[in-house]
Order: sequence, then C-alpha cells, then structure tokens
Amino acid sequence: MIRGLDPTLFTCLFLLSTFVAAAVVGLAGFAFGLVASGIWLYILSPLQTATMILAFGFLVQSYGVGAAKRARLAPHLAAGAGLGLRHPGRHRNPDRGRSGASAGRH
Repeated sequence: MIRGLDPTLFTCLFLLSTFVAAAVVGLAGFAFGLVASGIWLYILSPLQTATMILAFGFLVQSYGVGAAKRARLAPHLAAGAGLGLRHPGRHRNPDRGRSGASAGRH
C-alpha cells in the first residue's frame, strides 16, 4: 500500500478498479488481470496484486460460467459451433482466394 494513503481513498480506488475490471470481463470475457493490475499495482504490492488477480479472476470467471449454465446457453453455443465447423472449406472454390500480384496463373 502507498504510504500515507487515506484508508477511505484506498478502499474507493480498490473497489472502483475491481468494478471496472469485472465490467470489462462481462463485456469482453477476458482481461480481468490486465485491467485490475493497472490500478492495483499503484496501491498494492506486486505479491498482493498477483494474489488478488488469481483469486478475483477465478471468482469472476466462475460467476460467468454459472450464469451461462443457469441461462442454459451451453446447448445453443454448442449447436452454433457445430453448424459453423461442420464442413469447413468443403464447398470453397480454391481459385477464389487466389488474388494479388503473385497469384497469377502460369
């Protein structure tokens, strides 16, 4: 912790950075540690920051998995992935992707 930092300011900075990092995870699905460490490294020691990133990162991702299970999104996500990956490149014309200066026919 920064010497001379008011405990109220410390708590506000910690809670604000944790909330912002959790919001980023909610929108993007990753990067909790990157966002949280941006402020946590100013107010906590590196060892405390690493420990907090591990603990809170696991907690936030576990919450997201639980929310997806409660919403029963897993079958829909699996079906969408199956449709997209069922026949990758099966009906693709190989000549269509060849364009540019070095793709001329010989």
